Amino acid sequence: MKEPKLIVSMASYPKRFEYCKRTLDSILHQTIIDLAEFIYINIDDNLPQEDIERYESLKKYSPKIRIRICPAKWKSANKLIWTYKEHHDDVIVCFDDDKNYPLTAMERLYLECRKHPDCIVAAEVNPYTVDADGVKYIDDVDIKLKQRDFAKYLSDNCLFTQNCFSELLFDY
Repeated sequence: MKEPKLIVSMASYPKRFEYCKRTLDSILHQTIIDLAEFIYINIDDNLPQEDIERYESLKKYSPKIRIRICPAKWKSANKLIWTYKEHHDDVIVCFDDDKNYPLTAMERLYLECRKHPDCIVAAEVNPYTVDADGVKYIDDVDIKLKQRDFAKYLSDNCLFTQNCFSELLFDY
């Protein structure tokens, strides 16, 4: 069995482009960035050409950067869905596009994953509720220190292990 690759992925939106550049800088300076094979920046398929070109310009910062155009209907899930579809046999670390990350953010997730290879590892989990109107995210941090947990919305940066989802992930 081949060793899984480490893949980085995030979704971004034009109104956050400038912040995305700062986030990308913090990702490119991660202590284990050399282990990453690709860095995907996933953008919506409904953007004007000038916005697509702005994102394409980010490739100058690293040969690892790939710009992927994704269906807009998936919104923030684009940071994972299409990268997972292509790299389900690999380890994927997702980042938000509007944060500056500590230089060891990815390394901490990766080391925890090595200890618990059957777990999705998240730096932050946010509670949510479901009612007749659908899912409602509670803008709060649910503190869990090294605990296995279920039914949470993952935010900030998260590591997804190999083949951790079924095909239902793609059922919009």
